[in-house]
Amino acid sequence: MSHFDDETRIAPTGEGTWTAEISDEWSIGPNANGGYLLTPLLRAAREVAGQPDPFTVTTHFLRPGIGNETADLRRCDQAGSHDEHGVREPQSAGEDPHSYGRRLR
Repeated sequence: MSHFDDETRIAPTGEGTWTAEISDEWSIGPNANGGYLLTPLLRAAREVAGQPDPFTVTTHFLRPGIGNETADLRRCDQAGSHDEHGVREPQSAGEDPHSYGRRLR
């Protein structure tokens, strides 16, 4: 396992939930690199979809990522769909996990 693999691993915390430790080693200035931040989400998406690689991924960062934090990842299904799934980091503890659009096939 590489250093990057170690830095982007996820840990299951329940059904459809994981945590990831976000390091500050992959930062550009004060913000974590976007590709680095996306990798734990893709690892969780791989588990959700049951496929080794996603077909497409679209990412919108709503705020800068910060290192030395724990990210809580949750599975969220696209409303009304059986084949589109996503994984996202909640903005706050009480936030509705379906509040933002996302798609992974």
